[in-house]
Amino acid sequence: MRFFEYKKILICLLLSLFLCTSCKKVTIKTILNWDASFQRTISVSGDSSGVDETAYPFPQDGSWDMMRHKEDGSYTYVIQKDFSNVAELNKEVAYREDTVQVNAFVNLDKKFRWFYTYYRYEETFFKTFPFSGADIQDFVTESELATYRAGKDSTDIEERIEEYAQHAMFEDYYRAMQQAVQNGTFVISDSALAQRKQELFEKAMDWEFYNFEDEDFARHFLKTCDTVYAPPVSFMQLKPELAEVNQKYVDYLAFISAIIGEDYRVEVYVPGRVIDTNANHSVNDDNVVWEFSADQFLYFDYALWVESRRFNILPTVITGAFVMTVIMLLWLSARRSYRQKLAAKGIAWEDRKRFVLKWWMSLLLIIAGLILAGWFTWMLILFYSEPPLFFLDIFNPTPAEKTLVISLLVLGFIMIIYGSYQLTLHFHLRKISRDCRKR
Repeated sequence: MRFFEYKKILICLLLSLFLCTSCKKVTIKTILNWDASFQRTISVSGDSSGVDETAYPFPQDGSWDMMRHKEDGSYTYVIQKDFSNVAELNKEVAYREDTVQVNAFVNLDKKFRWFYTYYRYEETFFKTFPFSGADIQDFVTESELATYRAGKDSTDIEERIEEYAQHAMFEDYYRAMQQAVQNGTFVISDSALAQRKQELFEKAMDWEFYNFEDEDFARHFLKTCDTVYAPPVSFMQLKPELAEVNQKYVDYLAFISAIIGEDYRVEVYVPGRVIDTNANHSVNDDNVVWEFSADQFLYFDYALWVESRRFNILPTVITGAFVMTVIMLLWLSARRSYRQKLAAKGIAWEDRKRFVLKWWMSLLLIIAGLILAGWFTWMLILFYSEPPLFFLDIFNPTPAEKTLVISLLVLGFIMIIYGSYQLTLHFHLRKISRDCRKR
């Protein structure tokens, strides 16, 4: 007889809860700054005033800004806090293996590469299924898991995932029972247990014979052991030895009842431009969005990641200044060499033929350079206004646009320098000409 899927436990046990539970949406928003600090906002919206009663753990230390409001019959609960690094957040929302809850861990990798700084933001939702008696990789492959996560037709994959859940749960109970037998007074060997283990699995995990009004699965499991092995002394005396594993089952049912009707939305805003991500909802220039249900992290970890690249203005300016300095030194060296050649030919430096702009042309060049330099300096202030002038950052520039602005800014300074040089040269030649006439 084909076994019911593992979820049938939850459907039968929690049907009444599901009918009276309101749908909730948990939105986790992270705004990452260029210096690796960030702002975290967690909001829950639903049609019940108890929207903050969710499976997602809310910090209760009072250090978060909190707000509640109601609009059009929908309640929203919001908490927000600024962090200087991800370690501070992970410390507050610590991952605990001994609890059945939504456990998440954030990691940020920041790499400075002179012209660009690269960021990789990762947030992992660890699996909530508490039983570890089986390995999911023995039932489904990574590519099949990717298909399942993508929401494609995966009925066969879902069945094998449920099969994994059954084996994992059964194996934990079986091992606890086996250990209790070895430590107790039962005259039954491991080989005898193993001989009828498959039969025990089939009967214990056949949910048609399970009393769903009773959350004590250990009792059901041990009664099944009695029917399979027919021992002279009932397995029920081992029930205290199964208390620990049975508590996992009770906690898991409580967790499922809390998470029913909850959907998750994760928004991440990054410095610079997004270059790669596994976001499944939307991808924009500087932010990505995931939307998923709790099923995505019931039986396996669900990792969200996004990579971005931010253009570095200061190293670029330093590089530009260095290149300009080298060019200027080469020019001065060539000028000195040329002057020495003229002297060797008996030609005075002042008598050389050279191109000199009219004074008004030099003045126009200086004015145009000042306009370029001033305007695009202001643009860079707007582009790189985080955090002191963040409210002016309305342009959302791309790296290419920033490079163009920097190029035009450098061009403006070059025009100012060259125009000033030509204007100085013009007046210098006029002074020489006046001195010659006086002689």
